[in-house]
Amino acid sequence: MPGYLSDELFHFVGNGHAADHERNYGILTAVLADGCVSHPPHAKGWGTTSIHSRFSGSLLTEKLFVPTVTCYCDIPAEHLDIHVRKYGLFGLSFDAGLLTRYGARPVIYVPTRADNDGSPYGTTLLKNVEGIYRGFHQQFMESMPLPPNRMRALGGIPISPSTSAREMHNMFIKDFLAFIKPFDSELSDDHPEYYYAEREWRKYGNLVFEPGNVRRVVVADGFEHRFATAYPEYASTITVLGAIV
Repeated sequence: MPGYLSDELFHFVGNGHAADHERNYGILTAVLADGCVSHPPHAKGWGTTSIHSRFSGSLLTEKLFVPTVTCYCDIPAEHLDIHVRKYGLFGLSFDAGLLTRYGARPVIYVPTRADNDGSPYGTTLLKNVEGIYRGFHQQFMESMPLPPNRMRALGGIPISPSTSAREMHNMFIKDFLAFIKPFDSELSDDHPEYYYAEREWRKYGNLVFEPGNVRRVVVADGFEHRFATAYPEYASTITVLGAIV
């Protein structure tokens, strides 16, 4: 259904400097030259699957866990206006099937409201989830000896209580807590911090690609001829966006 569902996911390169077209053009061309959408520190290759724990942070600020992920938006091309105001007019897209093959999936959005403190939802829900995690970590994981280093096949059942507890702990962080995305549901849908409008997907590690994997290359109006001359192998994929930013 055009305008409602999309079979491609976009990655834009202008986070924090959406209006700096020259800088964003340079980042986009570097991504294409490397054949790699990368997470910090932006090394080439498939990157790593890891999570940095920062116990001074919180789930509400998305600073408690910082995973090594690359991010994509699930927004039909004709509805990118709001998104590119925040992330700039330069990016590229891939078939959703390619990204799901490599483990990309939507984040878990949790809406918050100013009056959540009087309810078990939103902000209070996230504080409760975080409190339960912190208690489990402090009372069990900090004093639990490391189990024997035995390989377990995916889908296999852990063989001991300590292994089960550690696997549950690690899985809860990696596959659940690291994908939580709070958003203020009382903001307008075009507000820069109304994150639900981003329809974000995350993929652990980098995405290594060939030119044939790229569905579209998005550039700002006025950059299309310069780009096509420099990267003729992508000329047929160019989508031009107007000067929205």
